Amino acid sequence: MCAALRAQPSAQPELVLQLPHGGFIGALRFSADDKTLAVCGQDDTIRLWDVETGLLYRTLPKGDRPYSFPRTAQGVQSLRASGAWRGRSALNGIVLPNSDGEIINDITLSPDERFVARVREEKPSGYGRGFTVIVSDAKSGKVLWKRLVNFQGGALFSPTGQWLVKLTNERTGNGLQFFRVADGQPGGKVRLNGGLVKYAFSTDGKSLYTQVSIVNAKGEHSSSRVQFWSVPDAKLIGASAELKGNPVDTMVLPSSRGGRVYLIRTHGSLVARETLTGRTLWQQKVVLGNLQAAEFSDDGRFLATAGYVWKMPAEESSECVALELRDAHSGRLLWERDGSPDSWGAVGITALDDGRLQTGGSGGLRLWNMATGQPETLWRAPLPRTAARDQPRKIGYSPDGKTVIQTAPISERTRMPAGWELRDAASGEVRATLKVPTGGFVGAGSYYFSPSGRYLAVTIWTDVEGSGSFGVFDTQSGKGIKGFASQGVSVSDIAFSRDEKLLASAHIDGTVNLFTVPDGTLLGRLLGVKSPVNTVAFAPAGTTLVGGYADGMVRVWNLQTQEIASQWQAHRSALPSPYHDGLREGGLWKETFSPDGTLLATCGVDGTAKIWDAQNGALKATLAHDFAVKGLAFLPNGTLTSSADDGGIRLWNPHTGKLLATLVTLPSQAGEEGNWIAFTPEGFYDATPGADRFIAWRMGDKVLPAAAFTGRFHRPDLLRAALSEK
Repeated sequence: MCAALRAQPSAQPELVLQLPHGGFIGALRFSADDKTLAVCGQDDTIRLWDVETGLLYRTLPKGDRPYSFPRTAQGVQSLRASGAWRGRSALNGIVLPNSDGEIINDITLSPDERFVARVREEKPSGYGRGFTVIVSDAKSGKVLWKRLVNFQGGALFSPTGQWLVKLTNERTGNGLQFFRVADGQPGGKVRLNGGLVKYAFSTDGKSLYTQVSIVNAKGEHSSSRVQFWSVPDAKLIGASAELKGNPVDTMVLPSSRGGRVYLIRTHGSLVARETLTGRTLWQQKVVLGNLQAAEFSDDGRFLATAGYVWKMPAEESSECVALELRDAHSGRLLWERDGSPDSWGAVGITALDDGRLQTGGSGGLRLWNMATGQPETLWRAPLPRTAARDQPRKIGYSPDGKTVIQTAPISERTRMPAGWELRDAASGEVRATLKVPTGGFVGAGSYYFSPSGRYLAVTIWTDVEGSGSFGVFDTQSGKGIKGFASQGVSVSDIAFSRDEKLLASAHIDGTVNLFTVPDGTLLGRLLGVKSPVNTVAFAPAGTTLVGGYADGMVRVWNLQTQEIASQWQAHRSALPSPYHDGLREGGLWKETFSPDGTLLATCGVDGTAKIWDAQNGALKATLAHDFAVKGLAFLPNGTLTSSADDGGIRLWNPHTGKLLATLVTLPSQAGEEGNWIAFTPEGFYDATPGADRFIAWRMGDKVLPAAAFTGRFHRPDLLRAALSEK
């Protein structure tokens, strides 16, 4: 993440946060001049690393699949120079074929961005039939040709874009079929003897290499073999000896040596060998627990590798991703960057009654003083994550900041939280334990306080896909309130009216249920919309309810007539997922009213937050983000806060649309009490001492360490001045 992303490199220093990669690293690519290493990760970003210094030069949103990564070394070089990327809001003139009603196994784009290939599952499917390769024009979306194939999985374009290879399944084993991209005419067919581990084209596109696993007498995949095939006639032109070691940890790489070098991670070492002879080129100690990705630079000088490593913090062990750059000829480590055990994403935000801002919710909470831009309180869950490592304990503050709610310990049976606990924020003592219904119960989901904090609604996960419910509790007694029936479909959001007399529950089937509080009587159901409801909010007067939907629409419901009073398109409609039949992703994510009720703020995965006149729906401002926006909250003084998928919290003047400051929670090492940084768009910042290692400065084509401009930009006084803007 960086303070600003501009179309051209600036002569003024720009703050670039050196945030680690989150989650899996899927692809690596060097620029043509070897100055930049582009890394594509599970955290939905493309990170451009400066090869010489090992500093992060720029972070960009990965964008809509499958157009998610530069396909050539020249493309990486251009990306560093311009910072221009298609992102989420546009596809740069490339047409994604309509996939409504289709089950798409894979979509890929040719290197020259002229063609799109997708693999569609047919119904009924079965051996020898059931999948179709469809190639279309990338600009118009026009289908050029289709070919029936008998196996799922992706199609791969050659570097020249002339040939497409598709995995097939023969009765004698796996195979690969070449197709000419221009007209779909088949070329040769590669017949494999063994389980396919990996296949890739050489950098010149004239050959294809395949790696197949070899099973020993014990039935174990203990080694593999690499074969080289001519394109497109699929003639065998070379083969390696048996490559000892687990095939999962063996990676064959195209390189300046003709694509005949392979890496293997074994017994704490990374070994590079010639594929055909098995001769060891070098061997180096390595901390990587596995190999996720590896790439040689075009001139063969550098080797980049990525994989998981195990870190051992005081409270628990965690699996992190690591990125390494090595000298390709000797294997010597030049620099490494540790990642985060979790993917970066939108941080939960809630405005408290006293003007502080709550951020976090996964293992720790911060309360930020909005006058200084500094966090005042860091609350950590009394108990760490349990054996169910993917289920951190959710925690949050009540509106008055006096009570902390957190999920109860993880159930060993369901591996989900077994309920909720209410704790005194000052002492940490448990005041009440909330028991959720047991029928079909799997775990506790999200929580929603009423405006005064008197009532609490919690969503409940069940063991039936697509179903769910919620419970309502009195926070003083901890007792559940009966009623609130007519549920059953998964709950996406809950809202209380300001006078706490009504509750609305939003559901993924497009229904909104209205209940009276506290008796839980069903008052009505708002029907007639097919799109899932992502978010609901009562207007301050209590006469209307605003719903935000997956189709990007705002719909204003008259609560007396229970009909739509007005509606408008606020954000891009959710796109059908190309990987899951019927699943739609995105749309309008969150909405909230300003304290005086005159403004309505909405946000979506199109990377924008928008300010609307609450009376007539007129658009007043569009607040641009680089990543999907999934959280909104107005502070009592009228400042709007937004939470985006890059992990940053941004503060805005909603009347002018001006960005005031950005707040970021940073990783901490042992002995550090929660690193953070707050900075203005100009780069003036305040931060903890431990934040220095996460700061760098981009100036033109150079990236410089934190110390280069600390004296000039470490200005807490200017940060406070920005936050005080009325």
